[in-house]
Amino acid sequence: MSQIEQLSSINGKPMILHEGYIYTVKCTTKTKSIFRCKNRDCKARAARTDELTSPIIHSTLRTYPLSDAGQLPKNEPLILMIQRQRTTETVETDGRLPEKLRKTYRDEGFILHEDKN
Repeated sequence: MSQIEQLSSINGKPMILHEGYIYTVKCTTKTKSIFRCKNRDCKARAARTDELTSPIIHSTLRTYPLSDAGQLPKNEPLILMIQRQRTTETVETDGRLPEKLRKTYRDEGFILHEDKN
């Protein structure tokens, strides 16, 4: 399975690297970011979401042709494929949150109090 790498542009905006193609942010909502290929002649698009895996699978399967449904894997492997593409944030070695999780999207302080120990 191919991996998705998250990058940042010179301006600090998120970018995605997938199979040698770079995707830049087209638009962002509260729950989803839409990316388009950096090469504007390319029509490829990608989306990143905080949505749970079940609604993603069910909304996709509703539009999938019934004649091809027998070739699909069961739901459990599909859920695992979606979860493998998501990264989990880890705490630092001293047990503190990473710097990017201590601030909001507007770069305001999110943590009111954190022990230094």
